[in-house]
Amino acid sequence: MEQTNYPLLSNILIPGESAGFLQSVFEGARSWLQPRNPFEQFLIDMLAATLWRYARLATLEARILTIEQDIQPGFLLQQFKNLDPAGRAALVFNVWHRKFTALSRVEAIVLRNFHTLFKTFAEMRKAFPHPPTAGDAK
Repeated sequence: MEQTNYPLLSNILIPGESAGFLQSVFEGARSWLQPRNPFEQFLIDMLAATLWRYARLATLEARILTIEQDIQPGFLLQQFKNLDPAGRAALVFNVWHRKFTALSRVEAIVLRNFHTLFKTFAEMRKAFPHPPTAGDAK
């Protein structure tokens, strides 16, 4: 990936993901939260990276359901051939519930990380409501 003002970009993007869309997530977060110093900028970038990871988990879940529906053993397909797509997804979920339990745990960890980062950012803004100016150094 090309060099950008977002160092975390090259560390979280995997093949097949849109670098342009990821960069827009970072830009949107910075635009919304307006970092006032390098530390805030880093926290905001971590928030954006965490949101990206959370979105990736939703994509992963959808892909697991799709793939598993396509590779179900023939005897299951024969036995449940009249199931609609939602029924087939439910069957896959029942068979592969451990994978989804693990995925849910990872989702919870990612959301907890996001909450912790955002809380840190909000507490820092509350503790230092105004950016320091050159005159503050006296």
